[in-house]
Amino acid sequence: MRIPKKPGEKETIDPVVAAAVGSVVSRAIATLEKQTEPIRKIFDNWTKQMVPAMEAIKETIHLWHLDDLHRKYSLKNNPLYVWHGFKYCRKHDLSIPGWIDDYLDRVAINLTTINRRDISPGKVSDEIKKAVEMDRGMGSGTVFSDHEDTNSRLEVVLRACELIDEKIEEQGALKRGDKKVIWDQVAEENNKSWEYVRDQYAAYEDFINSI
Repeated sequence: MRIPKKPGEKETIDPVVAAAVGSVVSRAIATLEKQTEPIRKIFDNWTKQMVPAMEAIKETIHLWHLDDLHRKYSLKNNPLYVWHGFKYCRKHDLSIPGWIDDYLDRVAINLTTINRRDISPGKVSDEIKKAVEMDRGMGSGTVFSDHEDTNSRLEVVLRACELIDEKIEEQGALKRGDKKVIWDQVAEENNKSWEYVRDQYAAYEDFINSI
């Protein structure tokens, strides 16, 4: 109850009533914390489980990307895919795959066995191109032009995975139509069609299912 105030005094709350209200609120908070403890533990455990899950997703993306680079290198004999893979492994602190090591070993031998005295003036650069296996023409369809889309595919898949994880964390699971919304967003961000995003993610999923 409130204590009637005298003229010029501030109205105050009865100390007994204030203590009683404080006690009730404290008990309510303690009860609420006790009731929500199981939920909090579930959330904490889920959060702890998500960390290795996310690491596993990153690992599969690394494997998929390197496998894709190896496949393209094997099909097109384009050494830029090897250099791309080497740079990618260094950036993400990954072990260098054997197919990259084999190329580097071979190129190291080629470069260190070039004898300039046996090369005509003005032909040194041609010999270096041969040594690093980049002696194709420099016009359309060269080692450079057929390598340009590699980074784009990786960025699209990484972004799609990120948005899918966010959606699952937000609502527990993907709902009908969610992937199309994600494809549209990633496509707009990367100046691609939603079909391109869908196809690249499908290729990534196929790789996951194959390992």
